[in-house]
Amino acid sequence: MDADYVRQEFGVEPNQLVHVKSLTGEKTDNIQGVKGIGPKTATALIKQHGTVQALLTHLENNPNHKNYTIYENKPVVDLALELAIIKTNVDINEVPVKPVDKIKVDGVVLREFFKTLEMNSFLGEFNQWLYLFGYKTSV
Repeated sequence: MDADYVRQEFGVEPNQLVHVKSLTGEKTDNIQGVKGIGPKTATALIKQHGTVQALLTHLENNPNHKNYTIYENKPVVDLALELAIIKTNVDINEVPVKPVDKIKVDGVVLREFFKTLEMNSFLGEFNQWLYLFGYKTSV
């Protein structure tokens, strides 16, 4: 995904994408957004204000604004923004890395575990892997 792709697909600059996601949420990353705010509204608001912080300031000063509900959900938006930002300043030298030993895994049990975690979008792909590795049980 490059900058042109983000602009074309999402309608915002790459550095604004996390701001849009903080309003809409992101199911794949389990990030809650503001209920009732979809991609079109979020994109338009971020294009207009530039950042979530600028939008929240604008809404704080305009309580009659039709999207004031975003300001009322400020804690949700703040957390969503924090979760959406990819940390690039992590010192990986501080994390001890140990070699991983191969272990034998029961794919059917693992699939049931993923079901309990409600990893539904992942399960389709996982079921294909189970089939490739010889598990012939029903899904």
